[in-house]
Amino acid sequence: MKKTGPLVLICSLLAGCGLQFTYNQLDWLGRWYVNGYVSLNSPQKAEFKQRWNGHLDWHRQTQLRRYSELLKTFKVAVNTDLQMDHVVASSDQVERFFRSTAEQLAPDLTYFATQLDDEQSLELLDSLASKNRKWAKKYVTPTAAKRAKRRIADTSERIEDWTGRLNRSQRNRIHEWNSQLAPIAGQMLAQRIRWQEVLEHYFDNRHQPVSSQQPLTDAPASLADLIINPDQLWSDEYRAAIEHNKQASILLVYDLFSQLTDKQMKHLNRKLDSTIEDLEQLSTDNNSLLTQNEPFERLYQGPTPPGQGQTTSR
Repeated sequence: MKKTGPLVLICSLLAGCGLQFTYNQLDWLGRWYVNGYVSLNSPQKAEFKQRWNGHLDWHRQTQLRRYSELLKTFKVAVNTDLQMDHVVASSDQVERFFRSTAEQLAPDLTYFATQLDDEQSLELLDSLASKNRKWAKKYVTPTAAKRAKRRIADTSERIEDWTGRLNRSQRNRIHEWNSQLAPIAGQMLAQRIRWQEVLEHYFDNRHQPVSSQQPLTDAPASLADLIINPDQLWSDEYRAAIEHNKQASILLVYDLFSQLTDKQMKHLNRKLDSTIEDLEQLSTDNNSLLTQNEPFERLYQGPTPPGQGQTTSR
């Protein structure tokens, strides 16, 4: 529950992973992801599955067309005369997509938080603390040089998925962008820890009458509000650094995509066309979950007891 769930995270990577295949695995991926944080009992698993699949129905029916339209608009812009305003508008629209999904998921995430018993709540908090330690080991502990090398490699790979191989000038531009970024790993870790502290506060107070609950300084009014608006916990310094890095990244995208070679433009158009086609096919399917994920379902449910039949996800 630290984030709004795997739906947002996975959809941001769909274009590089085989969109239709990945999207049709989200029914089991969501439950597998949650199961990595807290052990749900059988009734909780069944209810989570029902509600999660409902969210996938909502996402397919209401969001995928919006993604498709955004890519169509970007394709027109990049093939005519890409302006900074186009990149800014696309960035703002993606943020609205993320917020829409957070608002959709927040009520059910809040509901399930209230259904966890004390043991499950402690397990969830321990899982979050463990994730934070692993995150710190990956993004905070390494030297600045190692973090920069990873960031440059990851960014180059994401861009090349859309453009094909970058040339030396374009790679130099990514190095320049990296040097302009404000370091935020330490502040981001502090933000993650603060988020967990607020969640723990909600767990501690949930059995108390409203009149006896202890307030927490600067905490959102509700758990749903914490999920939808985690930036309420940000310090002014962290907010400024995030905005600085956002603007530097928007400029990077503009500089790279406004100066693509002919070969890169062909690669980009093929990628855009195939992604748009996949999004539109997925959004018009009558059934939202087409893939039967029997092997993956067993990963979520655990081993099948001897002598019992195997089950499928639907």
